[in-house]
Amino acid sequence: MCSIKALFPYLESLSVLPTPTLWSASPLRFVVSAVSAVPAGIQPSTVKTWAAIATRGHQTLFRRAENLSDLLVQLRADCFENWLDLKNPSRRIPMALMLEPTEFLERELQCAAHWRPDDIAAECCLEAASQLQVPVAQLHMDFEVQLSAQGHWVAKYLACLQKLVQPYRAQLSALNFQLEVFTSSSQSEALCASWGLQFETIAHAFRLPYPGELAHGYFELCKGSDLC
Repeated sequence: MCSIKALFPYLESLSVLPTPTLWSASPLRFVVSAVSAVPAGIQPSTVKTWAAIATRGHQTLFRRAENLSDLLVQLRADCFENWLDLKNPSRRIPMALMLEPTEFLERELQCAAHWRPDDIAAECCLEAASQLQVPVAQLHMDFEVQLSAQGHWVAKYLACLQKLVQPYRAQLSALNFQLEVFTSSSQSEALCASWGLQFETIAHAFRLPYPGELAHGYFELCKGSDLC
């Protein structure tokens, strides 16, 4: 089942599985991000643009396009064309999906000294539900606990509405992808640290598109072992 992941640099919350547990059994994985609805130098638009990275060991392929489904189909085809030893083309490919920070609630919560992990999770959920004005049952939430410079425990949490995740899960499942991690693009540096990607790879692949770059039918394929 897909779960929201905060992916903060300091993983101290027992509610978060170590990243290698998620990926150790899969030689091929995808990272997909909403890049921006506003290409550089262009007036605001309602069109969401996407970037997808396929990683396998020390090799990386990536594309950018406007249509998420077409993008993933093209990039998966690229993987089997360029990596000829890949097997099981019908196997679901695990994926991390990052959306824009504006689609999440990201906050800090001061923890009382006597709070247990369950108490912290409950307090984060209650505060997030209050901020988003929805019942707790309609939220996805994850948190990390860090020790502040003043010696106090602080919970950093990331929350979003479940209805934000559901359409993506259905769309990706229909394309034979397994959505395992759903998070904010604000966590890209932590994602690189956890998955062994160079930040330059993410920064280049997920940068703002240039004017005219995402014309109808446009795709860009980049590859190279020096990208990750």
